Amino acid sequence: LESLIQSGSFDCLEKNRNKLFQSIELLLNHSQSLEKDKISNQQNLFDDADNNQLLINLIEKPEWAIDNKIKNEFLSIGLYLQSHPLDPYLEVLKTLNVKSNIEIMDKPHKFLNRNIQLCGVVSKIFKKQSFRGKWATIVLNDPNGSVEINVYSDVYNKYENYLIDQKLMLFDTEVKNETNQGIKINARRITPLNDYISEKKLNLTIFINDIQVVKRIYDTSTNLAPGNSNLIINLSSKAQIIKFVVRENIKISSELISNVTKINNVKSINFI
Repeated sequence: LESLIQSGSFDCLEKNRNKLFQSIELLLNHSQSLEKDKISNQQNLFDDADNNQLLINLIEKPEWAIDNKIKNEFLSIGLYLQSHPLDPYLEVLKTLNVKSNIEIMDKPHKFLNRNIQLCGVVSKIFKKQSFRGKWATIVLNDPNGSVEINVYSDVYNKYENYLIDQKLMLFDTEVKNETNQGIKINARRITPLNDYISEKKLNLTIFINDIQVVKRIYDTSTNLAPGNSNLIINLSSKAQIIKFVVRENIKISSELISNVTKINNVKSINFI
């Protein structure tokens, strides 16, 4: 982990290395405490077996929904480790020519005075006031890192309701080399990512490993508008993969995407 941080491969980890190391230190201290208890014959919640198995029975709970799992991970350690909220959209964004943050950070001059699209999680919002009115600088995070985007008063007034922490947003931006300020990325338009995706003719595939989830997905997908997309379930069960269409010729709405990611035991989603 230390070598990865020093190499700069994971910029987002650098900012949170202290939190990570503190978590690791707590785990090590806990492990050492258990070992001392064994040596001194002290009793605790664990038995005398080498695996430190709990003597109490923990109630089995369904796996967290994707939305809750990712948010709780971020709230716990301050970064996304296992997955990023943008992961299900990456292939689609490539086909739509949406740039990643690292492309802009590595070669900003390549994009000067060009209109480009950036997408990610709004991780921080710094609201400001000037003689021209309200404006903001936001930090947009994707799986490769973060960039700062300025939202000046004309755009701010139009899209203020979309500036929400931890929401996936698509930014139409322009890269400028401003005098005495260097390279700046300025927002021109802001769109919730799920709204943008819902306008595209894409199929939504939902990956599950519990057949009981099928009914919940079916119930969630009622009353959808006609369209050119299909809703597909990919069920992994007993070393078999069963793939079937739940809804045909529908419009994949922003609400549907949001509702699906809130269903417990949905492993992941993908767009085609």
